Amino acid sequence: MTIWEPNSSSVRPRRRAFRPDVLENFIMDFEVHNMVSSRLDACLRGGMAAPFYLDSGAMRLSRDMDPFVLEPEDAARAAMQDLALKQDDYGIRINRLPQHSSFPHLPLAQYNVEYRSALGRTSTIKLDLLCDPRIKAVPDRVVRRGFNLVCFPTQHSVRLLDHGALVADKITSLSEPPVGYGAERRGRMHKQTCDVRRCC
Repeated sequence: MTIWEPNSSSVRPRRRAFRPDVLENFIMDFEVHNMVSSRLDACLRGGMAAPFYLDSGAMRLSRDMDPFVLEPEDAARAAMQDLALKQDDYGIRINRLPQHSSFPHLPLAQYNVEYRSALGRTSTIKLDLLCDPRIKAVPDRVVRRGFNLVCFPTQHSVRLLDHGALVADKITSLSEPPVGYGAERRGRMHKQTCDVRRCC
C-alpha cells in the first residue's frame, strides 16, 4: 500500500514509509465515528471523507475527525457526555476540551478521544463536532457498510459530503478567517491544497 503525505513546502506529495500507528489511528477514527453516529446525526467531511473518492494509491490517512453534526450544540454535548460514561472493547475514553480560541464564533464541541492501542500505548484522536441543524441543506451521500476503504471494509454505514461539497469545503478552508485558517495556522494549508488537487 502506498500512503502519501503533502510536503510542508509545496503541494507535491511525498511517499512515506509505512507506519502501523497511522493506519491503526485511521481505523480507530471509524470506531469513534460509529460511536458518535449512533447518537448524533453526523456527516463526515475533511480528511476522513476524502478517501471515499480516491483510489488506494493516493491516500492521505487522516488522524483526526471533524464531522458536521446536524443538531444543536447543546444536544451534541449531552450525547457526548452520555458516551463518555461508557467503555468498549478498545478502552475508549472521551475527554471534553475547552473552546478553541481561534474559533470562538463557531458552535464547535471539541474532544480528545483516547483508546488503547494494539501497539502497547494509549493513542489519541482529536474530535471536532461542528454543530448546526442548518447544515442539512448541504449535499451528502451515504456509503453502505462493507465499503472497501484502504485495506478494511467499513463496519457501518457512513454519511459524508458528496464530492462537490467536499471539494468546496476544502477550498473554503484556504480563505481568511472567520471561514478559513488564521495566520497562526497557515502552515497547514498545504494539506488542504493537496487534498483539493487529488479530489478534483
